Amino acid sequence: MAKRESLSVTVTDKSEFIGMNPGPLVLVNPILEKMDIRKIVNLHCPADTRLEIPVGDVIYALVANRLCSPEPLMHVGEWADYSGAEFLLGTPAEALNDDRLARALDAIFLKRWNILADIALHVSKRFKVSLAKLHYDPTSFHFTGEYNEQSNDPSLLPSIKPFKIEVGRHASPGHHIKEAQVGVNLANDGKGPVPFFYHSADGSANGHIAVAKNLQHLLKYLKPKRLLMVTDRGCFNAEHAIRMVRVHHFDFISSLSWNNDLSEMYNKKKPQMKESSFISINEKRKRDDGAPEETWERYFIGEIPSKITYEKEVEKESGGKVKEKQSIRIRLVYVYSTADMKVCRKTRAKYTEKIKKGLAQIQSSVENGYQKEIQAVHRKVNTLYGRKQARNYFTYQVEELAPSEILSLPPRRRGQRKPTLRFSYQYHPELARKDAQYDGLYAIGTSLREKTHITDDVFIA
Repeated sequence: MAKRESLSVTVTDKSEFIGMNPGPLVLVNPILEKMDIRKIVNLHCPADTRLEIPVGDVIYALVANRLCSPEPLMHVGEWADYSGAEFLLGTPAEALNDDRLARALDAIFLKRWNILADIALHVSKRFKVSLAKLHYDPTSFHFTGEYNEQSNDPSLLPSIKPFKIEVGRHASPGHHIKEAQVGVNLANDGKGPVPFFYHSADGSANGHIAVAKNLQHLLKYLKPKRLLMVTDRGCFNAEHAIRMVRVHHFDFISSLSWNNDLSEMYNKKKPQMKESSFISINEKRKRDDGAPEETWERYFIGEIPSKITYEKEVEKESGGKVKEKQSIRIRLVYVYSTADMKVCRKTRAKYTEKIKKGLAQIQSSVENGYQKEIQAVHRKVNTLYGRKQARNYFTYQVEELAPSEILSLPPRRRGQRKPTLRFSYQYHPELARKDAQYDGLYAIGTSLREKTHITDDVFIA
């Protein structure tokens, strides 16, 4: 390697120097260059002789800004100026005004899915990130405001149906949080998840609808020849899973929502549980640091054969409709986590105590005459219960007092009210103990064959 030479420099006029603060752009820009964003955008948005700056260059600068120092459109030019981005990106700062940025976004809107797909496919090849196994992760973003007048089809683009901002499934009982959903597809390069494709959905759409729409997008734009889709329990749907396997010849791995069928099958079949080879990063660090073995967390796995079925209506040639069953065989993998077991018990104790205190407060409020309507009491109890699993361990009763019962009550002190309702509640510890036997257990369903993927492979995937 040639030896570097030092050159002496004499500064005659300090005013000629301008300070720049490129920040993370120095690291991000080489990666963006390899992603070919400019080239791909310009392929889908051909150059217009009336435009001084190609659309691809403007979008490239906007992507760099979003990754390094997100700014409103009107301030992106300022960022390019003080950070020196215009020299690194090759686009003049004065060219990145909000009008030009908005026109560039309009230009790519109709082609956004094609552009995103082409970038994903190019990046997959350039950085050697396989898209044969994807993890689908839906999430939501919330809005404030009414949003009562939403058109199904925007007037400028009638062929594109937008998502609806509406009260969604993540809203707690009694709340009216409005949201829209976005589902993100993530690949893994061995160092962590890499998001590369997404889709949007209505705020009230459940995970089953969202995962089906996501697959449609993947088939239309990415056109995968083979695919292993990994999803969370809220996204599993028998019809969708069967279509993936039978129609598209893909495979799936999905967490399943725990229910009575899974618990009964576990008790009946009693799968042989063996310790998994998987160790989390935190656990590996703990063991490397010499932590006592009794503090280690472990996973135990076992599987049984099973099948999933759904019914669909099929039109008969003679007219009318008939229900037809479709099913596929799957592998049901049970997982027992010692860490999850501790979390389950801690969570149950926490919310059981919270509900007990809340019901006692409601009972006191009724006895002191502050609650006079049965429906109002029901609403309070439902708000207290929410979606907590511990709600299943309680029962309560509320009823009106007869006029004679109210008259027979002892006189109240000044400022106190006589109750008009009777409220009582019961805690059923046997129901909590029944649930406790399944603490730390959950189930995974997969269509992968045992010949190619042993139980440990399914769990680690």
